[in-house]
Amino acid sequence: MKYFGTDGIRGLANIFSRAFLERVARATAIMTKTHSKCVLVARDTRESGVAIESALVSMLSKCGVDVIVAGMTPTPIVAYLTRLYNCAYGIMITASHNPPEYNGIKYFDSDGFKISNDEQELLEQYIDGDTTNAEESERGLVRNINGDSQYLEHLHQMLLNPDLHGLKVVLDCANGASSQIAPLAFKRFGATTVSMCTETDGKNINVECGATNIEKLQAFSKGQWVDHLCFAYDGDGDRVIAVKNGKIFDGDHIMYVVTRYLRQKIGSEIKVVVGTLMSNRGVEKAYERGHISFIRADVGDRNVVQAMIANNAKIGGENSGHLVFLDYQNTGDGLLSSILFALAEIEYGVENLDDIEDYPQVSSDLETSAKGLDIFKCSGIKAIIENVNKCSDGRCVIRPSGTECKIRIMVEAKTYEEAGILASEIRGDIIKLINDRL
Repeated sequence: MKYFGTDGIRGLANIFSRAFLERVARATAIMTKTHSKCVLVARDTRESGVAIESALVSMLSKCGVDVIVAGMTPTPIVAYLTRLYNCAYGIMITASHNPPEYNGIKYFDSDGFKISNDEQELLEQYIDGDTTNAEESERGLVRNINGDSQYLEHLHQMLLNPDLHGLKVVLDCANGASSQIAPLAFKRFGATTVSMCTETDGKNINVECGATNIEKLQAFSKGQWVDHLCFAYDGDGDRVIAVKNGKIFDGDHIMYVVTRYLRQKIGSEIKVVVGTLMSNRGVEKAYERGHISFIRADVGDRNVVQAMIANNAKIGGENSGHLVFLDYQNTGDGLLSSILFALAEIEYGVENLDDIEDYPQVSSDLETSAKGLDIFKCSGIKAIIENVNKCSDGRCVIRPSGTECKIRIMVEAKTYEEAGILASEIRGDIIKLINDRL
């Protein structure tokens, strides 16, 4: 697609000129009028977000669309509020885990799911088409709400007044959208809370902090906060990574712990869980021991949700920390995931629940040309993957980079030595494939 990537429209903030944003707003207004007149708009803490929000809200109103402005709030809250207010769309202004100089626009449909490819394509057609007739003489109403407070009440009721008394937590909020609501939620539910990276000046979101930079948090969990459960969110709050006693719990491990907690504590009937191609083989084997089917989706939380719906699964996620619990929420929700994980800690101890034995993993990149990436159009790559899976207890993932002319190679095996040997052999096989086609 021309504008939409794997998760909305995203790029350096300077691509979001006033003229481009007005075209986006007019296109959204045209699509909105086929559903209802209401659109919800929110943003993370990026400095550029205020101007983007202002431009979108102003033009949507000029086009006769009623707009609900939720201000600075996490992405999953946008999904919830879009459903709550019966909006045609929810728009989140964010570049997620990317640095402060980036920004983006994510869309949710009226049910709180990421919009479909068909809707993205239609939006792009309208963005590039003549939308000048979208403006109307009567402006739409603009209303401001406090999204954080409404979602906090919703969490309280949905989780039946969760009790976290006696728990000590550290929250790394990435200087992002979770900076206000995450500390409030844990304090309200009774936890003793230490908060860090909650400066929301827009210039430091995700800078040396958050779910993609947890080294500092990991060090603290071995030192001054050794008796604390630590969480790191990303900039827009739709993913979370946990740390306990220096041990990192990525998304796959958090999902596994919460699955066991829900089964044991609440008696939830869980037969299928969805992960991704990047989920460790040890994760798959752990679910097998519990007689739970583990299905792999393509990378991307939208792909995970689609696979969940197709396979009637209520739990799914990525090792990056995007976790979806469909009984509670329709998209990745870092705060919800962390509270469920905290409840598991109080009831059973997360280290007792996490019996995953990760396979050693080796990753490498192979630089190539745009023409070299054409090998993914032939059957050779599939044959390499099938051969690894058939001839060893290991697993490999070979995929093109989404942003560079590189081939990503990931290999798992029972030992690092075996994984390294397999990775070297696969690299050689791929180079031969490329040379044969050039």
